[in-house]
Amino acid sequence: AKADLNINDVKVDGFSLSGPFSLSLDVKADYAAAGKRYEGSFKAKGKANLGGGDQSLASADFSTFVLATQGKEVSGSLRFENAQAPKVSLRLRTPAMDAKFLNAAMGGAMLPDGAAVPAIEAGANLAYVPPMVDVSSFKVSAAGAEISGSASVADINAKTPKLKLEAASNEFKLAPLLDVLPQFRGAGLDGKASLKISAVSEAGGALVLKLLEARLGGLDAKASGTVSGIGGKTQTFNLKLDTNKFSLSSLAEGVESMKQYGLNGSLSLSAVASGSAASPKASGTLTLDDVAAKYQGQMLEKTTGR
Repeated sequence: AKADLNINDVKVDGFSLSGPFSLSLDVKADYAAAGKRYEGSFKAKGKANLGGGDQSLASADFSTFVLATQGKEVSGSLRFENAQAPKVSLRLRTPAMDAKFLNAAMGGAMLPDGAAVPAIEAGANLAYVPPMVDVSSFKVSAAGAEISGSASVADINAKTPKLKLEAASNEFKLAPLLDVLPQFRGAGLDGKASLKISAVSEAGGALVLKLLEARLGGLDAKASGTVSGIGGKTQTFNLKLDTNKFSLSSLAEGVESMKQYGLNGSLSLSAVASGSAASPKASGTLTLDDVAAKYQGQMLEKTTGR
């Protein structure tokens, strides 16, 4: 996108090369996206310190900044210190945005008509000591869901950087999040869910999934394993999935469309999948205990087995 910038106002109070001083910015832009022209603005207010030429003492602390365009505002705060080994603290708030706004902002039809992203609050604290970025903490909240954790990327300039991720969510309602896409609206997904993930990547492009845990109603599913060859022509996987023994009726209570099948009883699953997308292999055990269901007038009752 092409942009014409117009710096309306820059205010500096108490300027010093060796100590803190106040700084405010007011920038306006006229830019093109998807064949149309839009106006935007960026305002920020805070303090800066040039460190007297010592990069390790240089810092900036913008207590507020606001980016505005097409009637929407993204706001937050930014703190930066030590230009030699940067440490950054970022807080961000975005408004609810529909497909029309996002597609215009991104310069193309990236989202289907009717899609909408809820308001988001996010924050992160990170440090960069080459060749590693360490995100000591992050948190993202939207539509009642909140996920937080930590992450790091080592050997950042390598062909296959090493990633480490630890994250977990609260127990959240599915419906508000699934409303992002129009095809899921009104699907009757009233249940609650939570997620937990622990993963690392290794040399050669292998992703090791230590744990991926998902809970939905009474269902508790845990997955682990490896995916190799990431970034190459062929990816292979070796994954394991286990569930608890969960009640089908409690699961159906969170999915309106499943209630018509009159599900009862319980089941559990233990499975292993390996190979590649072109040649997958799977094996496992599905255990049924007094399972009952109805479909098109037919009734399946009291089924037990493996």
